[in-house]
Amino acid sequence: MITFDFFDFSTFLAGLAFAFFSLPALFDLGYHGLDLTRLNLATLCEIDDALRRIADKTYGVCEMTGKPIPVARLNAKPWAKYTIEAARMLEGQWRA
Repeated sequence: MITFDFFDFSTFLAGLAFAFFSLPALFDLGYHGLDLTRLNLATLCEIDDALRRIADKTYGVCEMTGKPIPVARLNAKPWAKYTIEAARMLEGQWRA
């Protein structure tokens, strides 16, 4: 299991959520209405789910395999639910 300071991590996730909603409007980065809003909502749902996993003490554990998710992956995508290998297997199922 990965240990971390909950306050620092939740602050990071809150900042990330702020960036998804605010930066496109502040810098006119091509906000395209509903499409970007759906992306933001989906990302916020994933962040909310990550916060639930923190509370449940299951954060950093792949939901498919039960293996630890590497820290490098969590640094790249803090709301990751799966290891890269598991995510690729799931992606392959969706494409089939």
